[in-house]
Amino acid sequence: MKPPREKLPVLAAIAKRLAEDDDVGASGYLQARADARLLLLFVDMLLEQLATEEKRRRTAIVHAIDGEGTWTCHACGAERLNQFVSVAHRKVEMPRPRGSVVQLNARYCNDRAECLRRVPDVLDEWAGPLLREKEEGAAGP
Repeated sequence: MKPPREKLPVLAAIAKRLAEDDDVGASGYLQARADARLLLLFVDMLLEQLATEEKRRRTAIVHAIDGEGTWTCHACGAERLNQFVSVAHRKVEMPRPRGSVVQLNARYCNDRAECLRRVPDVLDEWAGPLLREKEEGAAGP
């Protein structure tokens, strides 16, 4: 099945053909032309929406590559530009499946000392339930 984007030019061609076709017959001629014009307007609107959406997607990708995206700091909760946010990592060994390791990633403001001091606490807070689960798993049968 073709994605909708590929079907729109086909719909537009059908609508254009209907709008220009003179073999519809006298009774349904005006209605068929009106329907075809409405279909053309609808297809044009969809194509415009797709182009706008595509442009928005490309802009987001460019911003992410250029470092103009934003991230939320896990330490203070502020939304900051990409260049002011770093990521701290902590690996936690899981009880099941045996020997599996999970990596926790916490974002923090790299230009704020308070966030840098708070990020280990954030990782401890996140790792706490995982570590308790590991201890319970080790104590179990």
